[in-house]
Amino acid sequence: MQHALRLLNLRKSFGPVTVFDGIDLAVAPGEVVSLIGASGSGKSTMLRCINFLEMPDSGTVEVFDKGLSVEAGGMTRGQLHQIREIRKITGMVFQNFNLWPHRTALGNVTEALIHVLGQDAPQARDTAMAALEKVGMAGFANRYPAQLSGGQQQRVGIARVLAMRPRVMLFDEATSALDPELVGEVLKVLRLLAQEGNTILQVTHEMRFAREVSDRMVFLSQGRILQDAPPEELFTNPADEAVKRFLSGTH
Repeated sequence: MQHALRLLNLRKSFGPVTVFDGIDLAVAPGEVVSLIGASGSGKSTMLRCINFLEMPDSGTVEVFDKGLSVEAGGMTRGQLHQIREIRKITGMVFQNFNLWPHRTALGNVTEALIHVLGQDAPQARDTAMAALEKVGMAGFANRYPAQLSGGQQQRVGIARVLAMRPRVMLFDEATSALDPELVGEVLKVLRLLAQEGNTILQVTHEMRFAREVSDRMVFLSQGRILQDAPPEELFTNPADEAVKRFLSGTH
């Protein structure tokens, strides 16, 4: 079976604090997997380790046919090349929108298309406009981030990732920085991406949404996976008291 994403024995600490110790996780092509759990359980750090915004202490990250095993002793030039290759096929949407304030919505999306993928300006514009259209933001292409609501900014952030055509999409609490009335417009876009068969690994506290769109839900606690199951199984048959307590507090 081919894996879109696989983590093998992944370990990460910050000083004396162990974030996770020996994580194994696999995601199939086209699968939507939601990481859930209390704050501080290692969910966001795991996403950041997948595209090496955080360097794992040890373990293996594989994204389709690109893989990298990390051991103590620093990175070789060849490994740095592998990181760049993994980043080319993964796209991450952050909690905070991370848009360039001095560039329009269109400029934010075209930036990486030109400088990373090497597209010329007309091609980048066409690609970017198609991505903005998909998230309902084509009409705001010439506005700057300060002229957009939080939900609109996050949709531009999603368009920026979509335009790069990643094979695996990572969402780190994509709605957590939004006012409640703006959450729905972003969830609508995420729901569409899930329905289209994109491979998605997301960290979320939106339990109703996760239950609806996920093929599997993975519960993390103190750096360990306590349950990895289809949503209905996880909700109706929690495998651990910690899972039960967490779910009872999210309804």
